[in-house]
Amino acid sequence: MCIRFVRARPGPDYVSPLMSGPCDSRPADEIRPSWNIAPGTVQPVIYPAGVTRCVRWGYRGRRSAGKRLRTIMDAAVGGAAGSMWAPCWREGRVIVPCDGWFEWLPQADGSQPYFIRRLDAEPLFMAAVTTLCADDDVRDDDGFMIVVAPAGNGVVDRHARRPVVFAAPDARAWIDAHTTPEQASRLVHRGALPADAFLWFPVSRAVNRAGTQDGPALIARAASRI
Repeated sequence: MCIRFVRARPGPDYVSPLMSGPCDSRPADEIRPSWNIAPGTVQPVIYPAGVTRCVRWGYRGRRSAGKRLRTIMDAAVGGAAGSMWAPCWREGRVIVPCDGWFEWLPQADGSQPYFIRRLDAEPLFMAAVTTLCADDDVRDDDGFMIVVAPAGNGVVDRHARRPVVFAAPDARAWIDAHTTPEQASRLVHRGALPADAFLWFPVSRAVNRAGTQDGPALIARAASRI
């Protein structure tokens, strides 16, 4: 799955398509462009009615000190009956707004990053779940996890875990409070955009250095391996 993603547009481009009525919240200033978003950073997610809050990408429970952040959620696990994540699947469904993500392929001289975006260049609405309800105070252990398809469904790397990406109508249904957990599970399996809805190409290996490299040059097509 992606371990980095890109958000290159102003907030209204992501929030407006998910609004269900004129009384919905308007996008806040939390949604700012970034071209090299890594796990562990605090990022905006979209709740029902266009409510936007900043939440850490990754979850580590209070009893999980020293363990790695959990940054992804297998759709089959999250929606399973009796899953420990059932409360998140029921009440914590959110959308991560972005424009694409990166996957890597091994090369003789190191891993080559590829940028993946929609063929039509429209925004991506990635399914996610969070432990933070829209109107709760943030706790130290709150975080969000991106929902992913089963292994073997990567776009560039067949072994990668591809994020579940919706078009705007299905993204609205995903965060709708009236959507049941069972309906959400069906939506993930039937509504997620297929691999052939995306375009991908090699980009600079500068993207490998999260925290020190950012900017639109990171998603420019590389003429050769860089």
